[in-house]
Amino acid sequence: MFVQIALAEGMAGRPVSSATLHRIHATLRAALNEAVRVGLVAVNPAVGVESPSVPHPRPTVWTAERMASWRRDGLRPVVPVWTPAQTAEFLSLVRGHRLYALFHLVVLTGLRRGEVCGLRWTDPDIAAGELSVVRQRRQTAGKAVVVPTPAGVGQPDAAGFR
Repeated sequence: MFVQIALAEGMAGRPVSSATLHRIHATLRAALNEAVRVGLVAVNPAVGVESPSVPHPRPTVWTAERMASWRRDGLRPVVPVWTPAQTAEFLSLVRGHRLYALFHLVVLTGLRRGEVCGLRWTDPDIAAGELSVVRQRRQTAGKAVVVPTPAGVGQPDAAGFR
C-alpha cells in the first residue's frame, strides 16, 4: 500500500512526501491498535510494517545550462536555487515594483510561499526589526485556508525574525 501511495501524486500534482506517508502509517497503526483494544481484531497487522522513505528533492543551482534546458525542453530542477548574482539581478529588476519590499524579504529570509501569503500588515515590527510568522495559507480540498505555523516558528532567530 505504501509503495503505491509513494508512487502516486498528491492533490497538488507533486509526489507524496515521506512525512505524509509517516502520518498515514501512524493513523493506520493507531486505528488498528484501537480495533485490537475493543476486540474487533485479534492482532494489529500493521505492527512491524515500515513506511518507505521517499527521497527529498535536493536544491539545484539554476545555472545557465539548466535555464537553456528549461527553455528548450521545459525541464527544470524540482527545487531550483538562484545564485547570489541571480538574486541581485532579480532584486535590481524589480526595484520599482510595488511589492519590492516583499520580494526582498522573501529572497533574504527564505520564507515559504504559504508563510508569505499568510502575512498581515501587523506582522512586521519595523522599529524592533522583527517579523512574526504565525500563520500560513494552505490549499486544502481545493480551498485556500489560513492555519497557524508549526510550533516554534514564532520564536525569533538570531537575526530577529520570527
